[in-house]
Amino acid sequence: MGDHMSEFYRYIKILNKHNEDYFVRATVIEVLGSAYRHKGATMFFGKDGKQYGTLSAGCLEEDLSYHATGVMTTLHSKVVEYDLASDNDILWGIGSGCNGKIKILLEPFGWSHIPPNHNRPLMPVIERLLDDGKSIFVVKSIEGKVAAGTTIFCSNDEMVTGHVEDQDIKQRLVSYLKEFSILGTDFQYTFIHDLESEFIFERIKPRDTLYIFGAGPDVEPVVKLTSAFDFETIVIDPRSNRCNRNFFPTAHFLINEHPEVFLKENKLRENSYVIIMTHNFSRDKQILPLLLEHSPPCYIGILGSRARTERLRPPKQLLDKIHSPVGLHIGAEGPEEISISIMAQLIQFRKQYSLKNEKRISLIP
Repeated sequence: MGDHMSEFYRYIKILNKHNEDYFVRATVIEVLGSAYRHKGATMFFGKDGKQYGTLSAGCLEEDLSYHATGVMTTLHSKVVEYDLASDNDILWGIGSGCNGKIKILLEPFGWSHIPPNHNRPLMPVIERLLDDGKSIFVVKSIEGKVAAGTTIFCSNDEMVTGHVEDQDIKQRLVSYLKEFSILGTDFQYTFIHDLESEFIFERIKPRDTLYIFGAGPDVEPVVKLTSAFDFETIVIDPRSNRCNRNFFPTAHFLINEHPEVFLKENKLRENSYVIIMTHNFSRDKQILPLLLEHSPPCYIGILGSRARTERLRPPKQLLDKIHSPVGLHIGAEGPEEISISIMAQLIQFRKQYSLKNEKRISLIP
């Protein structure tokens, strides 16, 4: 499933700029065969027909937009199904990358104009938790005895309210949600027998945090890419004449400190990413052992040859996390090409890391 839920964070920010509007969220809840996106993938439709994201690279969006208009009018969720493998279905072009059955949930979503039993009051809370780097866990009924749209949200360390009047149902859903939250999976669509209803469970993840040590000219194209691909990018360099908004307009934070000072005074976020691009051997040698004093990053990329990295003598505990030289081996030359190789490796690692941590256990037998 990869990291699709961190997309949600980006959409929340876009939608919040239009806080007088409401939207329709489309989520892939089931896929049989092949499709352009996997279950849990999401996109949004605006009132003006504007689309945010994609689910099928053009196969489905036009028809989904028609259904989304209906959902905006009624403010009632609906599930639509497509059989993209059918030879009789003349709507979908051949060779589009979709060749399976796909089930999509459409639901009203926004900050305003949504009745109290929908998700309006929770959005500012969810946004705050994501801003704080916390994951949100959601259970939502789709169809069955429990009213469609019944939703409960929680994070690892605080309960977020849900609109459920029946306390027995609420307690059972909270219990299932806590069970889901420790599985490590991002999305599940399931039928719960004792509640006689279909539910989706999802984890909405904050952006991954990327710390880049160094602010040389070769870091500029890297930050442009990482900021665009849902990494919260933090650049640390003592040189204020380099580490500033003129050179890094898209960085989320710019910190004018020596790396060793920053690492001694600040706590790195859990499962964060680190790239070391200082071009300073002695400074790099100081950075690596200091990383051990934090929640170890899941990824450490080091600019320079493998031989140079070996001379840095990184702590053994970090060896399996180090990528050196940083970036995929695509024969890249020059800062722009190298930045693409780095971004490609970050995307590849993020997908693999997410799949590795996903325990393939059924939530409800």
